[in-house]
Amino acid sequence: MTSHRADLYNAGAVAEFAVAAEHKSRRNLMSLEALGAELQKARENQRITLDAIAAETRISKQNVEDFFEPASR
Repeated sequence: MTSHRADLYNAGAVAEFAVAAEHKSRRNLMSLEALGAELQKARENQRITLDAIAAETRISKQNVEDFFEPASR
């Protein structure tokens, strides 16, 4: 294989890997959204406040709000 052909082959392999990684990332993102929705339902059913979650986890209330906001849209 010539150097130019090898470069084209490697570029194709890298592009293929990038597409596969992006697809996997999208699947994981959907899974995280589903997890967020499930946690939101459980939180509401048990009437757990965001303040309580922030206090128990030592995560700032703003970060807790940011986590739950996508699930409520």
